[in-house]
Amino acid sequence: MDIQSKQLIEKYSQWGSAREALIKWENVHCLKVNLSYDEKIEESILRNAAKEEKNKLEHDKQNPPIRYGYLQDYVDKMKSDRSAAQDEKHIDLYEKTLADNPRSLVIFSIDFPYDITTRKTVYPSTFTIPSRYQGVPVVAFHGQLAEYKWSEYADWFEPNDTLEELTVQEGIIMIGTSAFHECVSLRSVSLPGSLKIISREAFSNCKRLSTIVLPDSIEVIETGAFEYCEQIKSIVIPSKLNKIETACFSGSGLERVSIPGNIISIGHSAFAGCRNLKSVNISEGVRAIEDFAFDECYDLSRIVFPKSLTDISEKIFQDRYASLSDQREELKSVEPTIYCYKGTDGYFFGMDHHMKVELLD
Repeated sequence: MDIQSKQLIEKYSQWGSAREALIKWENVHCLKVNLSYDEKIEESILRNAAKEEKNKLEHDKQNPPIRYGYLQDYVDKMKSDRSAAQDEKHIDLYEKTLADNPRSLVIFSIDFPYDITTRKTVYPSTFTIPSRYQGVPVVAFHGQLAEYKWSEYADWFEPNDTLEELTVQEGIIMIGTSAFHECVSLRSVSLPGSLKIISREAFSNCKRLSTIVLPDSIEVIETGAFEYCEQIKSIVIPSKLNKIETACFSGSGLERVSIPGNIISIGHSAFAGCRNLKSVNISEGVRAIEDFAFDECYDLSRIVFPKSLTDISEKIFQDRYASLSDQREELKSVEPTIYCYKGTDGYFFGMDHHMKVELLD
């Protein structure tokens, strides 16, 4: 952009936006019937600059710069961080990957362009997380597709209301913390058979997400990964997963859930607030249900407890601030019927809490 264009843009736009400058120029000259020669020159310069600016935004949106690092450096940093004890599974998985691909990369961010006219980051409606970058394998995505903002009073994510379809390419083994949190228009996600870990709040608050299949390769789904995904009606739990973590599906739109026998424990508030949930079938092999796992599931009418279930919290259905009987009376919610075997912990739980119990053969 030449000096004359820059000077004109600065004259009409305090933010340096060519499109904003053009709009303000048009507002200033809108009542003029005939423009002077100099004014016509100004208009031409600003229109060309605005067109150039728009084309560059579109190009940068489709070809955003990627910030990455080598997986080995990332693992070394995790090991040196004293708080990284919680990431042992991540480290083990990464070290196995390094044995096969020592030059593997981790994507830390995708720098989509910032539109100074609208004051917003510009995202595409469809996007693919690549499994190779500059010819080198990419194994993990730790970026975020909603803009993180902060002030002296609070930190928050600015919702991404543009992204609708997401594809994660084969070869990616991890999706990082809050990667797609607040992608409020995201409807469809395609995950690869290579995926092992979905990190904390990776898809939380994706309120329109309705189409997602969890591949059987997944070994860990962390806290709040699908929290408040209100359009997810059903989900198949992967066969290699051994725990449903805290608030994993809380506030989601699930209607029926089948918990397979590979799950050992159903975590704190795992399905809390699933107000459309009507039926839960817990298979043989599941041993524990933690506090508030089905809290505020007011339509839940049927739940099957297996013989293997020996550790049942007293508060799996109970609201945090009210007794179970008070909660039912106030909200006129459905009373769950427990289906179980006589003499099991599930049977005694139902009897102790004066719930409906139906015996299984």
